[in-house]
Amino acid sequence: MPALDLVGGLLGQAQHVTVEGQRLLVVVDGHHKPQLLYTAHVCGNDHWVRQIPTGVYGSAQAAGYAFDRPPVHQHQVARFAVRGRVLDVGCGAGLSAAALHGHAEVVVGLEPNAGMLAYRRQVAPHAHFVVGRAEQLPFADAAFDMITAAGSLNYVDLDLFFAEARRVLRPGGVVVVYDFWPGPWYEIFERRYPSAPGYALDIEALRPRRYERFDVTVSMDHEASLRFMLTECAGADPGWLSEQLATLGPDFVFHSYLAEIVP
Repeated sequence: MPALDLVGGLLGQAQHVTVEGQRLLVVVDGHHKPQLLYTAHVCGNDHWVRQIPTGVYGSAQAAGYAFDRPPVHQHQVARFAVRGRVLDVGCGAGLSAAALHGHAEVVVGLEPNAGMLAYRRQVAPHAHFVVGRAEQLPFADAAFDMITAAGSLNYVDLDLFFAEARRVLRPGGVVVVYDFWPGPWYEIFERRYPSAPGYALDIEALRPRRYERFDVTVSMDHEASLRFMLTECAGADPGWLSEQLATLGPDFVFHSYLAEIVP
């Protein structure tokens, strides 16, 4: 996979990145004024723009999300037909982008918090990464064949995002939204460490052309399950978590959904 090449000037001038000789990313003055740009440079496969202020996740969560999350994404990606150039919106530490490798021709992960990408090269060495927002995609019109969003649309302005999705998708392009959450075994943890409100996303209200729910079973030993739970329960007592996990078996069920949406 060739590296991204930055072409263009400084803030206020047209800037674009090319992949395989074709312009993939563009930010220009005018209708798509580069409000996110401060300076831009290329480091390997990465095109960096100004970091988005204050988000839900950041550098403090990067290691846990890079190395301690269960291997669920690849099971979900296997359930839909990945094609062409794919933009992974809200890619976090890069696990969802990594799951697309081998299916897509080009994978570009978009993440609003640069700190979450600290381990991107270890997690998804074949993907490209851009720091930017889903509501103002710094890409050329008709740049992608597919957009994926793994548990990330819960945090965005959906009207703005889908307007941008229509712009950057090629004719026939689709948005695939998916997520997973722990099964009934998680209830004992959630009673003590309840999830923050406001995360829910009404997928059916988005009128997907395809919507399915399914379970994924992942085997984790005690150490792996403890590391995962520490990413789920911020500030949790490791000793208490360890005691509770010791009562469970090695197979953990995760509830999942998958939706295909034509924006």
